[in-house]
This record gives sequence, C-alpha cells and structure tokens, in this order.
Amino acid sequence: MAVLNKPKVEYSPYELLKFDIKANAPEGIQNAVCVDILEVNNFVEKAFEAEGTVTKNKIVFLFGFIDDEGVQRFVQTYAFNISDSPKSKLIGFIRKWLGEQIPVGFESNQLIGKKATITVFQRMSKKSGVKYSTIEGITPVVDKEKIATIPSVAKFVLHGDRRTAIPAEAYAEDQPEATSDNNPF
Repeated sequence: MAVLNKPKVEYSPYELLKFDIKANAPEGIQNAVCVDILEVNNFVEKAFEAEGTVTKNKIVFLFGFIDDEGVQRFVQTYAFNISDSPKSKLIGFIRKWLGEQIPVGFESNQLIGKKATITVFQRMSKKSGVKYSTIEGITPVVDKEKIATIPSVAKFVLHGDRRTAIPAEAYAEDQPEATSDNNPF
C-alpha cells in the first residue's frame, strides 16, 4: 500500500558537508589534531548573485582536542571550495596551518594527523537558530613543548560512516598509535 500523504521532510543538501558532532566545542584557542577530512564532489548549490545552480567540489576538516576539563571535543571548518588557485580560501587556510608554502604534489589526506593551534568560535545559524562551533583561525603549533600533549588521531574515534564523532573514552580498548614498528602497511 502506498502512502499518499507523506509528511514533508525538510532536507538540506548542506547536511552532506557536516560531521555529526554531539556537543559544541568551547570558544578559545586550542591545540588540536586533524582527525578526518570530508570531501564532497559534484555538490550542487545556488549560484552566488545569479540565477540557477553551480556544481562544486567541497572539503571540510574535522579537528579533535582535549578541553580544559579533560573532555574530548570536535570542531569542523566550514566547507571550502576545492581549488588550487593561490588566492583560494582553501589554499590560504592550509598555508596558515602549515606555516609555509604547500609542496608540489600535496594531497589533502596528508593533513590527517597534522597538529595545529586553532581558534574556535561559536556561531548561531541564521536559518535554524542552532548554535554551533567553527574554526575561525589556524596556525602551526607555536609552543613545541605542547605538541607532545596534543592527542594523536588514534585517541579519537569516528563512528559508523566516519561522520559521527564519538570520544574515544566511549570505547573500552585504546588503540596504539601507528608507528613504523607496529604499522602492517
């Protein structure tokens, strides 16, 4: 039997560009590690200052850090257009993160596990009124002594389809960090 009067479900294609983060990260400057990257190809969105739509490739970075209370937190960047133009926001963001020019042949997945000092702000969605955290600034970790205190990627667990960020303490076993000694690949 077909349901002829289905309730209308509001769905935004922008949901594809979000990690499912369970709690907002606190505002402030944090030392963090890139935990995951989400790339969405052929993303269709409304054209800027024009009629119709445009298709773009997008990328979002997910960072994890330990807050002042010892709780694992996650925060993501906004969705960058994937572009290798030296003037693009993505290239500017990565240059600020690395503190240097991007090497030839560089691939975005090389940033997973890369540590940084991030500036976290909380924003309010104009459409939904939902409060969320975002990254407003990034630099290499300046205090080299703090690099050792930033957890590795292995300390953060991404659940299911890699889009649900679950703190590692929710799992009984702690996975060792991959090294050249214990990495089978």
